[in-house]
Amino acid sequence: MYIQPGSKVAFLGPVGTYSHQAVIQAFGIPSAHQYELVDKRSIKGCLTCLVNDEVDYAVVPLENSTNGNVNFTWDALRDLFHKVEHDQSKGVPVKDIKMGIVGEEFVGIKHCLITEAPSLDKIKRVYSHPQVWGQVDWWYHENLNGVEQLDCPSTSAAVEMVKGDPTSAAIASISASYTHNVPVLVPNISNSDTNETRFLVFSKEKRDKLYKGDEYNTIISFAVEHEHPGSLCRVLESFAKQNVNLSNIQSRPQPLGSTPWTYIFFLELHGHETDGEVNAALEDARVHCTEMHILGSFKRNRAIRN
Repeated sequence: MYIQPGSKVAFLGPVGTYSHQAVIQAFGIPSAHQYELVDKRSIKGCLTCLVNDEVDYAVVPLENSTNGNVNFTWDALRDLFHKVEHDQSKGVPVKDIKMGIVGEEFVGIKHCLITEAPSLDKIKRVYSHPQVWGQVDWWYHENLNGVEQLDCPSTSAAVEMVKGDPTSAAIASISASYTHNVPVLVPNISNSDTNETRFLVFSKEKRDKLYKGDEYNTIISFAVEHEHPGSLCRVLESFAKQNVNLSNIQSRPQPLGSTPWTYIFFLELHGHETDGEVNAALEDARVHCTEMHILGSFKRNRAIRN
């Protein structure tokens, strides 16, 4: 993906995370392509600094092939696009922000147990990102059952935590091991050899449609009248009538301050938002929504790079 020299890219840091790898896959090595990495310690922080014009791009994880959705990302998108509060610093509704998806990357996930402990029986606690535990639980329960699990903002931050402590370990990538100079005790502890995480690339500017529509995916978010029977069904039927394929639907609780047990829905579909049938489906669906946002159309990228 082309990036303008001098651009800034936010990612879930520090250096050595899988998010860092996704940035390199998307844009190349920073020094070679003359862009700046901006290390953030939360997914919401990555997206918020893009909204606030502090960076030009943000790269965040969306879902994992073993452990499913990264709800931190879905919730951050919900809060940014659907909150009714106002951004006091800019004086504009948060839901009027301009930000969109322009790409995706798939990163092969090879989790390692990283520690200065000489053996497993010396480990008293293990640190990692909360998304990781479900990706390594088979190995963990067989080899470290009962050992305390502690959440960290990222996998690389977990390795930072255990450096110099021979009673602690981290679960992270071999890249994080090299970055922080902490050895790998056990490599490849993931439940699946084909474990991968899908990342989305966000930008302030939408990219022009360069390929055929069927090479694109589009993601939208919306809300419906929860008390009206069939309201969600009518939204979905709008796409069926136009023969638009839906590949993913998610729901998350409405933002704080909303009516309890009501939801924001996220929908991923095949095609570009400017395609005739997709545009017609979106316009029809919008009639049945109380609120809808098009989060972006982006070229599908099925390459897996280990």
